Amino acid sequence: MKYIDVPELARLNSMLRFSSGDSKVCGRLEAYSCKHAGYDKKLAKTIDQNISDTLATSPETYITSPFGSLSNSSNRKLFLYFISTLNSSFPDYDFSNLRPEQIQKECSLRTVANTINATLAEAFEHEGQTLCDQLWMTLYDAINPEECEIYSYVPDLDSDPLSDGKLWSFNYFFYNKKLRKLVFFTCFSKRTYGLDFDASSCEENDNDSDDGAVSDNSEDFREPMDD
Repeated sequence: MKYIDVPELARLNSMLRFSSGDSKVCGRLEAYSCKHAGYDKKLAKTIDQNISDTLATSPETYITSPFGSLSNSSNRKLFLYFISTLNSSFPDYDFSNLRPEQIQKECSLRTVANTINATLAEAFEHEGQTLCDQLWMTLYDAINPEECEIYSYVPDLDSDPLSDGKLWSFNYFFYNKKLRKLVFFTCFSKRTYGLDFDASSCEENDNDSDDGAVSDNSEDFREPMDD
């Protein structure tokens, strides 16, 4: 995926990093154009071929998914967009083995907005109504959610490194097919007991990354491009 540098999102992200009692909240929004490049492109081809091979031997495997049947190339492409976005957003982890059932299609923008607002209620109370208004104004300017299909990534609580030790988290994809662009909104809260947690950068240095599927590729795959 091609990372799009959107200054308004960067400013908003700085407001979504704060302390709350004995925990830290860290949120960020990132915009991507739906275009594979470099390692991203090679990985997409590999995963697409693996899905095609599975369908050839077990056609019932991917009959249903949040995107529809993965025998449809457009549905597979959308699934690959989400894998590539997660790999780009979390370059220390490898989401190549993401399962379709770990992605959920959201029924409505209103439901998603209510969930986000309720989850971040403490943040909005701290910053006032201004933060809530700015969040949605910025999101509308970046992607126009009313024109989007909205999906969420549901981590596997037993094995997913991004769910480890989290009090709560959400991961939403706002996919605008017409613009061939998506915005990924990820946010979590985690207790800070004994942890060196840098709220300004959302980095955790508690050496718990060994529990997850860590990527062998240390390169940050986000490739900036002009909006």
